[in-house]
Amino acid sequence: MIKSFVTCRQCHPDSLDPKKVIGKIVVCDGKNDIYYSTDEKIVIVKALGGIGLVHITDQSGSVAFYYVDFPVTEVKSKHGDAILQYINSTR
Repeated sequence: MIKSFVTCRQCHPDSLDPKKVIGKIVVCDGKNDIYYSTDEKIVIVKALGGIGLVHITDQSGSVAFYYVDFPVTEVKSKHGDAILQYINSTR
């Protein structure tokens, strides 16, 4: 897979920098991502040493479940945009 801004932002396989993920809560912008589900993104982020996931998604029927040892939340894009604005304002 070719790394791009979009694939990184959507947390696709082999797109994230492990040095930036390890020990972090990762935000994945999946608003227009038709390829990978929350479950798949959990596997990707966990494998790189992430400690949690915020998945921005407008997928119909998308529900955050209790993932036992890995904190995950799903938010709709209108709330996700506010989260991304905050993150970008604190850099």
